[in-house]
Amino acid sequence: MMVLTPIMPNCIRLHLNLPLHMSFKHIKKLLTQTPNLQYLILFGQKHLLKAKRWEKLLSLNCPRLLKFKFTCANYIYDENYQYNFRQLLDTFEEDCETSFWMERNITTSYLKIPFSDDDYRRDIVVKFHVNKVLYKY
Repeated sequence: MMVLTPIMPNCIRLHLNLPLHMSFKHIKKLLTQTPNLQYLILFGQKHLLKAKRWEKLLSLNCPRLLKFKFTCANYIYDENYQYNFRQLLDTFEEDCETSFWMERNITTSYLKIPFSDDDYRRDIVVKFHVNKVLYKY
């Protein structure tokens, strides 16, 4: 019988800039190595903006998580692309109408970040903060 011990059991804070190829499968593998994680801050791409996937992943792998922030960046090249990005946020918010997200006081925001007069990006920021800790044993 092989027993797998997490390689980062003392990690309580994790702040990562996720590469474009990072998937939920990769994130799950990482989170299984940090069972005592309390603060998770991620910067990723729009393919990771899936509320149901985050709910499952966080509820199963991060029982002690108190703060979560996921920033999803989108560089704007045309108005249709911007519209689709806004639709992603709308779908995410609809999928957050569960007790998991409501109990965690989720907030979402849609930001425009200028680089110059003609160049900017839009970010979607998802945050939650747990006021009361409920550990599952």
